[in-house]
Amino acid sequence: MVLEEGSPGVKIWGFGDNSGRGVKVRLIDDVTGRTLEEHSAWVQENLVWNVTLSPRDAGDTVYRIVLLVTLASDPGPPGSTGPPEDPAPPDNPGKGHGWGVNREEVVSILYNVVFGRLLLCSGQSNMEFSISASNTADETVRGANNSLLRLMTLNRNEARFPVRNAPVRQTWMVADQPPALCGPGVPCVSPCNNGDVRDWGWFSAVCMYAGQRLQKEWKVPVGLVSASYGGTVIEQWVPPESFDECGLDSTADGASGLWNGMIHPLLLMRVRGFLWWQGESNGFAGDLESYACLFPSLIRAWRQRWYASADVMFSWVQVSSYTYPPVENVAPLRWSQTAGLAEPNVSWATAVDIFDPASPCLDVHPRQKKIVGERLALSVLRPQSSAGPILLSVSRTSGLDGGVRLTLVFDRSLRTELAPVFHEAPDDAVSFQRYVNQPGAWVVIPTDEISVGGESGTNLEIDLDSSEADLSIRYAWSSVPQSIVYDREGLLPAPPFWFQCADDSCTIPPAWEFPPNATSIA
Repeated sequence: MVLEEGSPGVKIWGFGDNSGRGVKVRLIDDVTGRTLEEHSAWVQENLVWNVTLSPRDAGDTVYRIVLLVTLASDPGPPGSTGPPEDPAPPDNPGKGHGWGVNREEVVSILYNVVFGRLLLCSGQSNMEFSISASNTADETVRGANNSLLRLMTLNRNEARFPVRNAPVRQTWMVADQPPALCGPGVPCVSPCNNGDVRDWGWFSAVCMYAGQRLQKEWKVPVGLVSASYGGTVIEQWVPPESFDECGLDSTADGASGLWNGMIHPLLLMRVRGFLWWQGESNGFAGDLESYACLFPSLIRAWRQRWYASADVMFSWVQVSSYTYPPVENVAPLRWSQTAGLAEPNVSWATAVDIFDPASPCLDVHPRQKKIVGERLALSVLRPQSSAGPILLSVSRTSGLDGGVRLTLVFDRSLRTELAPVFHEAPDDAVSFQRYVNQPGAWVVIPTDEISVGGESGTNLEIDLDSSEADLSIRYAWSSVPQSIVYDREGLLPAPPFWFQCADDSCTIPPAWEFPPNATSIA
């Protein structure tokens, strides 16, 4: 187990009944056996108890946490949070207080506890997708030797009302040796999440790969908690107040079901940040304008409701390329996801250039999870330059022969060769397109009309033979686009974007505004 370092101290909590039992929690140094701190609590009216440990620095010191219950004859006064300062009468030690006597009984011991940085990984099937099903499974699990990386997975759990306890599917494990699924001569691969839940090879691949990179950079213990559920929409992950905020129906089937069953039970857990990959199911369903409202609402709600997490990092994956229908909603979905950028302290990684047509789990589930996980980790480490080259501004000037020159300015230097890096998209895949009012269709802008320019290579220049006053341009706007714009190192692709120009003024619209015929893929 990993507990979050620093201030405020973490909470240890649990459940009981109102039967006169108090609770004690001891933090013990596992090497010396010395009790470092002890806290007492009382089961409250909601049948939950909690204590707050003193803040501690991250490190490799190993602790154990011992939970004891105090058996007493009286539950004490309503609202009691601990033993009274005055002792109980000697002739009736349990009367009126419930702390005066009796005995303490050890009911649970948590072993191998360290302090470090704790991340919650959540979303739908691409976050749930296991290490053993990724295309780098064998090298990952066979090469594992990291006792400072700890993993836990919650069970899928949907509930009509908020619940207190989250069922655990995979208890805390240490990623310090190959899991049992990798026997001699046996590949460490299990297609489509069919691995053995007793092995950490079954754990979320993206979460694991992100955690590996972050642990290497942070050099402290890292705990990863996966709470994901395949095939789910964002409406299931938000609390009821998000529906009110977005003017939506909170009584629809499944609304807030995973908030109730998988997120609400964790709200006392202090975390360093959230890693999120979800959206494909909303693309299947449509109504992406609602997604553009619900996604930032989810970010705010999780931070506000989580213990001591009002400003923690929230990082997400912009969905990959796939052909699972309806394909016309994929590009608008990616644009809707950028609504999260309106919130402070966020970062994102795009998977737009990741395409796996041979995936045994359908191409909506690419196996290249290591690339995505490392991009996600990079977004946490460098949030100001996370996703890839970001379009900052567009200017329009007169071009040759009465045409138009558009100058696109990005936030970093670009790779001079405009070509794919990670995969070759289908022959009909598109990169840049412009909208032609008559006949009302998108047409491809040839790559030879586009070049990298500017003193530091941060500009793209597009020469058009059009003299139309109003122009709309989009990039990588299809389910499987041809990604050709990368950073100078050729590692991070530019996320999809679009902009419009009216006369000499060009603007980049917000996430809830879509280009003309946004669902047109031709």
